[in-house]
Amino acid sequence: MQTILVVHGMRKGPQNDALKTFIHALLAEDTLDFEVAFLESETSSLEQVIDRHVARGERDFNLIPLLLFTALHYSVDIPEIMDAFKARYDDISFKWSLPLGTHPDMVDIVEKRVRDARIQMRDTVSERRTAVVVIAHGSFKFQRPDYELETLCEQLSLDEDAYAYMLYGNKAFETYLPDIAERYTDLIVVPLFLYDGYLVNKIKRKLESLALSSTLHITPSLNLDSMLRDIIISRYQTLKEY
Repeated sequence: MQTILVVHGMRKGPQNDALKTFIHALLAEDTLDFEVAFLESETSSLEQVIDRHVARGERDFNLIPLLLFTALHYSVDIPEIMDAFKARYDDISFKWSLPLGTHPDMVDIVEKRVRDARIQMRDTVSERRTAVVVIAHGSFKFQRPDYELETLCEQLSLDEDAYAYMLYGNKAFETYLPDIAERYTDLIVVPLFLYDGYLVNKIKRKLESLALSSTLHITPSLNLDSMLRDIIISRYQTLKEY
C-alpha cells in the first residue's frame, strides 16, 4: 500500500520543492511512509507518481489530499485521475481521505491563531470591538467550500463575532469587508491556507488596497503547526482503518 500526499503545486518554478521541504519538515517526527505528488507539476504530478509505483508492481494506494475544502481539485480532478487509472488497470485500488479543513481539529487551529493575535493586541488599545475574519481560497464553480468554511466558523468558541469569506468566488472578502469594518475597531484576519505563500500575500495586498477603517491583525496561516500534522496523521489512520 503506497500513501501519497496530494498537493496543488505549480507546473513550473521552485514552489513545489519548497512545498516538499515544508511537508517533510512537518512530518519529520512521524514514521509515516509517503510520497508527495502535485496536481500541477512537470515532473511529480499525481499521474506520474502513481505511474512510477504501478511500474514497480504497486496496485493499492492511499491518497491524502492536502486540500482544505471540497472544491474543483478535490471533487473533480482527483476522482478523474483515479478513474483513468482504474480504466487502465483492473486490479488497481484507491482510498482517499476527506479534506483537511473539515477535520474537527481545524477549529482548534483557528482558535489558537485568534488567541495569539489577542496577546499581540493586549497592550495597544484598552477598549475595542473586535471581530474575526477567516479567509480561505474559495471557488467560482463550487459552493460547497463556502458552506464548509461557514460551518467551521460556527463551531468556533470565541468571544468575538466570526465571519467566513473567500479569496475567490461569491463570498469574496473584498465585497463584504468594507461594511464589516465599519462595525469594529479591530479585525483579526486568519488566512486558512497551508502556508504563507503567494495566495496569502495576495490577500494582504488586497486588504491593504481596501484601506479599511478597522485596524487589521493578520495571523500566520497553518504553516508548520503541530496540529496540522495531527490532522494529516488522523486522515491517514482513518484510511488504514477503512
